Amino acid sequence: MSKRNTLQYTSIQNNTCLLAPETIFGPYGVDGELVRHDLRETQSGIDFYLDIRIIDVETCEPLEGASASIWACNATGSYASFTGIDPDTSDKRSDGTTDDETFLRGIQVSDEAGMIEFLTKFPGYYTSRSTHIHVAVQANASDGVGFSKSALQHVGQLFFEEDLLSQVYAVSPYSAHLETLNRTTNAEDSVLSSVSEDGYSPFISVSLLGDSVGDGLVGYITIGVNSTGDSIATTGTDVNPQGWIPTVSVGTEKMAQGTAADRAAGYTS
Repeated sequence: MSKRNTLQYTSIQNNTCLLAPETIFGPYGVDGELVRHDLRETQSGIDFYLDIRIIDVETCEPLEGASASIWACNATGSYASFTGIDPDTSDKRSDGTTDDETFLRGIQVSDEAGMIEFLTKFPGYYTSRSTHIHVAVQANASDGVGFSKSALQHVGQLFFEEDLLSQVYAVSPYSAHLETLNRTTNAEDSVLSSVSEDGYSPFISVSLLGDSVGDGLVGYITIGVNSTGDSIATTGTDVNPQGWIPTVSVGTEKMAQGTAADRAAGYTS
């Protein structure tokens, strides 16, 4: 894994050795995301460093060489590749993506300590769901990080405590969305209870980078996977409404922009 000189977390912060529960892939996942740390592009909002540690529950040891893909909506509830969907309605696409946007999406591969870091924006929310970040883990990504190239061992969703959400959504640009759509709370969410089973907590531990949430946030979570477990299906109606994961083509220009953004953010390789 490429590292900044000021990487927030370089090793495990707790001793969790629990298998993270599986959940739905959701309607906004895509295959073919950029391998990068800095996912922000030109999106507004609060900078959020997300440090993920991946462990193998069979050994309770860090899992090196695993890839994690994350995707989340922006401050107004829109997902890259699906900006043609109104986040304030319940409409879902059944024919793939609506655009070639790539913001707040990306993939990274874990280092010898099982660590992965992303620099993104704190997510917003959309109709009927509480605030969350999607994550997918491939334990053996030697053949490539695309879902079509390596087995998928985990599909999950990560959440935030209500007190933090209240603080974040009181500031711009998040506060503007409250004027058009009331926020679904964690207690009202349709997915949260199913990913909080058997002692596992899907809540990201978050700290301030400065005096207030507007100065930036850093979050940490451990995800336990079974590196030798059966691959999770990536087709069918249980995956998403269309029954398959759309593939996006990012192109060499987008790849170069991603590399440049990583360098500017202090990632060395």
